[in-house]
Amino acid sequence: MKILIINNSFWNFFNFRMNLISEIKKNIKSDIHLVAPPDYYFDKLKTNKNFTCYPLNFNPNSTNFISNFTLLFRLYQLTRKIRPDVILSFTIKPNIYGGYISRILKIPIINNISGLGSVFIKKNLMTSFTHFLYKLSFSRNNYIFFQNPHDMNEFKVSGLLNNSRYDVIPGSGIDTKEWQSSSKENKGNNILFCARLIRDKGINEFLNAARIIKGKYPKIQFNVVGQLGVKNKTSIERKILDGYIDDKIINYMGESSNMKKIIDNNDIVVLPSYREGMSRFLLESASMRKPIITTNVPGCKDIVKDSFNGFLCAPKNIEDLALKIDKMINLSESERMQYGKNGRKLMIENFEEKKVISRYLAAMQDI
Repeated sequence: MKILIINNSFWNFFNFRMNLISEIKKNIKSDIHLVAPPDYYFDKLKTNKNFTCYPLNFNPNSTNFISNFTLLFRLYQLTRKIRPDVILSFTIKPNIYGGYISRILKIPIINNISGLGSVFIKKNLMTSFTHFLYKLSFSRNNYIFFQNPHDMNEFKVSGLLNNSRYDVIPGSGIDTKEWQSSSKENKGNNILFCARLIRDKGINEFLNAARIIKGKYPKIQFNVVGQLGVKNKTSIERKILDGYIDDKIINYMGESSNMKKIIDNNDIVVLPSYREGMSRFLLESASMRKPIITTNVPGCKDIVKDSFNGFLCAPKNIEDLALKIDKMINLSESERMQYGKNGRKLMIENFEEKKVISRYLAAMQDI
């Protein structure tokens, strides 16, 4: 079986899809082809003999008609050349354009709706246009996996799923054996935010809440990990971040390739995102027994049960976020440790990666 997998970065393949690809190779006699824009991880993966890598230049955030039409044409040419038996796609553009090509060439496709992105948060004309593009791309050839039931319901209500098969999986899942903590204590002194530094991830709320908490508890350390200068309309400016660094409100650690160590070195995890598919960072943190503060929105509230393994706060609400951080700090150490244990139990019961991979394998054999 020839399998074409389309993604928006080789970074995504390297960090989130390697176990899936390995299990496909192990369980299905297959010839696997990976397509994404070239990046640092393309060079890491291109020598791997388990699959073939194809660099395809495109900007996931571009709305330019010519560049998008060019992308569609080049992806069509590449797909005709590979002649896959099935296509897997991840993220918005690969889902939509992969769907078009699937319809034209009559190739079955498995889409993964890993989050609806900024365009669905704002609910504007672009949201309606994206709905239209998705509707054109979905057909009877599609098997669609959503990462949370809220996104699936939004697509159902919008009439986008009439001809397709669909189901919910718990994100990319988490390998709970790999993501374990070695920490034996939780003093509540180190608080971690990790995401792209864009407004939709709640970075502004986090920074402002950190200033409030720092004024009350000067010894609390707020650590920020994530890419700055992202090509996104909601990306924050460097000078804003520098102001908080200069005032000693936060410790900016840049990007990291060792999230396991960083999570392990922190006591509390915070992600005040406006919406997620199923936050990988929160899955990793819960598996490593960290109490979590996140927003009561899709893709976050699916991971955190309020007052069980963390606290839910209102989205876009600095005061409520600061209140929940204050509350978490003032729990006893044993209570924070129990929250962490509860979170890991949730991951083992509901989010184990092997369960997610088995769903893909079943869909590929069924489609």
